[in-house]
Amino acid sequence: MSLRTLNIAPRAFLGFALIGGLMLFLGIFALNQMSKIRAATERITQDTIPSIKSVDDFTQLSLRLRVQAYRLLLNRDPEEQQKTLDSISQRNQKIDETRARYQQLISSPEEKAAYDQYLELLSHHRQLEAQLIELSHNNQLESMQQLLNTELMASAEKINALLNQLVEINTQYSQAADQDAAEQYTTAFNLVVSLLVLASALTLLFAWRLIRSITLPIANALHAAETIAEGNLTQPITVDGRDEAGRLLQAMLTMQEKLRDTLQRISASAGQLASAAEELNSVTDESARGLTQQNNEIEQAATAVNEMTSAVEEVARNAVSTSEASQNATQSAGDGRDMVQETVAAIERMTGDVQSTASLIGDLANESRDIGKVLDVIRGLADQTNLLALNAAIEAARAGEAGRGFAVVADEVRALAHRTQQSTSEIERMIGSIQSGTEHAVDSMRNSTERAESTLNIARGAGLSLDTINSAIIEINERNLVIASAAEEQAQVAIARGAGLSLDTINSAIIEINERNLVIASAAEEQAQVAREVDRNLVNIRDLSVQSTTGANQTRSASSELSGLAVDLNNLVTRFQLYPPPLASCSSPLVRGLEPGVAALGAAGAVHGRAAKSAA
Repeated sequence: MSLRTLNIAPRAFLGFALIGGLMLFLGIFALNQMSKIRAATERITQDTIPSIKSVDDFTQLSLRLRVQAYRLLLNRDPEEQQKTLDSISQRNQKIDETRARYQQLISSPEEKAAYDQYLELLSHHRQLEAQLIELSHNNQLESMQQLLNTELMASAEKINALLNQLVEINTQYSQAADQDAAEQYTTAFNLVVSLLVLASALTLLFAWRLIRSITLPIANALHAAETIAEGNLTQPITVDGRDEAGRLLQAMLTMQEKLRDTLQRISASAGQLASAAEELNSVTDESARGLTQQNNEIEQAATAVNEMTSAVEEVARNAVSTSEASQNATQSAGDGRDMVQETVAAIERMTGDVQSTASLIGDLANESRDIGKVLDVIRGLADQTNLLALNAAIEAARAGEAGRGFAVVADEVRALAHRTQQSTSEIERMIGSIQSGTEHAVDSMRNSTERAESTLNIARGAGLSLDTINSAIIEINERNLVIASAAEEQAQVAIARGAGLSLDTINSAIIEINERNLVIASAAEEQAQVAREVDRNLVNIRDLSVQSTTGANQTRSASSELSGLAVDLNNLVTRFQLYPPPLASCSSPLVRGLEPGVAALGAAGAVHGRAAKSAA
């Protein structure tokens, strides 16, 4: 497993945990070896040395027993004899105590066999001592001496030899334990040193790997950052891990790609901006030419206004002639007013007659409605009769032959009721037709009355219009169009009612006036409208010309700024190396395709920069 698959914190923890594990293993191993050495030492101190000391006690006690045996022979004083016997007894008791301790220290079969022989010899020796004591009690000195020099001496020598053998056994055992401890110490020392060397080597190796796994990717990231800071965005960044450094390299790779993409877009935008600035310069030139053309058109419009002023003066002269003709029409207008008044009186009388006729027709309509009510009563009687005839026919059918005549009468009555219903319906249709005609007549009379009233109002209006004509002729120059319209309406009313020869004369005069006035008024109005329209157009053109001039200046300034901005953007982009250098080994079609575009962009930026400076 590669260390780069782990983060730095788990990686460092793993390294220190490994070192700690090695130290723990080394400590446990050293403690184990020390416990073994300690066990060997304890065998020497707690087993071998006490055994040797016990054997030495056996030897000393045996020697003292031999001395006491000789004292028992040589000193025959009873008190001394008793002391010697007590001393022998005490020595034997101490031997028994020492023997009890020694039995617990026996650690090998060889030692156990030698000790068993010692016990046999000790038992035989004590029997000899008992014989010696018995001989001493009997004062058999020669026998005591013989026993001491022969059997007791031989037994003591055998015991000494066996004790020496036990000492040798324990000495060999002590030497073996010491040899084991030395060997264990040597083994432990060698193993601990080896483990220390191995742990140190592993620690150094892991530390080297850990440091290298951290410093190398950080160095790569630092190199990539320095390369990007220098403006070179073509240097490849290799990502070979999932730790923090790997993620840092991945983030720098993503940043490099996004920065390269952003700069490429800025480069393309700078080219488009330069093209737009050039097109804006062209549009500004076109606007300047348009302003020149507008100024020329303004001058032509001013000339047209002067000509229009002359035409208006001509119209004014024609209006003076029209005023003279309108004065001649004043007399005829007075005569027309009298005829109109007579016409109004005749229309009022006709209106009264029409209203009386309408009232009579309304009464007739009401009477026809009453007849309809009577017909409703007759229809109801016919229905009742029909029902009675039906009931009679039913009863006759129930009576059989006896009611046949009554059934015939019921049929006749039912037929009569049916004919009555038909007649009633026919009369009702006729009454309905009369009512409909009456209503149409009433509506026609009402319409005639309304028309008469309308005509009366028109006639009255004609009289008022004639009065207005008399006062309006004085201001004919200002109100020509109003007078012409009123005169035309009066002429139409007079023709419709046949007002007389005097009104025809007025009509002819007013029509002539109307025609002239219409011509004059139309011409004057058209000239005035044209003059006002031309004046407004001139004002608008002047304002637009001022605005266009201001806009052209602003556009030219903006175009210069855009050109400068395009140059600045191009200079900023040229600080970065977006593509690998054109080496012979570089065969990427994408790179070869983009290099001319970058070169063209730089040339375009330089051209637009010079254009911006010249425009400024």
